[in-house]
Amino acid sequence: MLKLRLKFFFLGFSCFIFQTIADANDGFGSLGVGGIILGKTDKIAMVSEQLDIGCSVIHVSYDFLNESDDDVKTPVIFPLPPYPANPAESGVVAHGQPAGFTVLSDGKAIKYDTKVRAILKGADITNKLKKIGFSVKQIALFPFDESLLSSHELKVPKTQADALKHAGLLNEYGSPAWEIEVSYVWNQTFPARQHVHVEHSYRPFVAGGTASGYTNAYGRKVGDLPIENFCPSPKQISQLNKLFSEQSNLDNYRQITGSIIEYVLMTANTWKDGIRDFTMRIHTDSPNEVVALCFPFPLTKKRNNIYEVHLNNFRPTRDLRIYIGNQKTFPESSYGESPTFQ
Repeated sequence: MLKLRLKFFFLGFSCFIFQTIADANDGFGSLGVGGIILGKTDKIAMVSEQLDIGCSVIHVSYDFLNESDDDVKTPVIFPLPPYPANPAESGVVAHGQPAGFTVLSDGKAIKYDTKVRAILKGADITNKLKKIGFSVKQIALFPFDESLLSSHELKVPKTQADALKHAGLLNEYGSPAWEIEVSYVWNQTFPARQHVHVEHSYRPFVAGGTASGYTNAYGRKVGDLPIENFCPSPKQISQLNKLFSEQSNLDNYRQITGSIIEYVLMTANTWKDGIRDFTMRIHTDSPNEVVALCFPFPLTKKRNNIYEVHLNNFRPTRDLRIYIGNQKTFPESSYGESPTFQ
């Protein structure tokens, strides 16, 4: 299953506002009452995964094999990160579908259905919103559609606004209090004894600025996190401290510039045998950038700007959080897009 998570940051670096995103691996999913339920399978194996991670693009390529004697047809789900119906105070709608999102099966674009839920304090309020008069598409597009919400003010008819208030669905400022969960769902056929190739790519949301700048003025930190959270080597810490003491490559907040990218690996364990052949490459823009992450196996610097690891029979035990420090160039900021209805 493809799974994304977001953490929101207001950034003071330059004029950019970024986010942290994590994507995940394809896996089986079944649609159960109350939400999506992931299951394991002994029929479909993930033969290989090639994961390329960079600040400008994440591309994932998978090869699956149905090892049974029967065709298997099952729903596969790509959930977008939950996002608020009322956008952040910055006014920037930096969530939804990641920009440049594509998903292909054996080289052909996948047609998917868009499933939508509205959640408030853990309860599904989708039907309540429908009864008030909102369509499924309107619910998904609420923070993107200025005819529904603009500058944190409701723009809906008074009857609907009153109904939302009466149902307790607004916050103390009269804005939507719920979150939105959107999933893209398609039926994938895995022919008996055959391989299926699936790939997807997108422009990641990258934490930057004050959220990922390095300083040792008040302890060694990346944003609000101890640098040790990224398992840097002593050599990398020395490099960062040297740059900091030299006042080299600092932003306006006197931090060494950097980024954070997150990626969810753990869902690979829903597949038979985990990942039989796994390759991960981390792409940087400069050989002088510092790449640190907590990973059970060392990465090799293959070329100046690429760090790689190749593993067999890999069962992830944790998700990825990658710190890239001492950056001098940053990708075009990506604010995400409204969900797609095919």
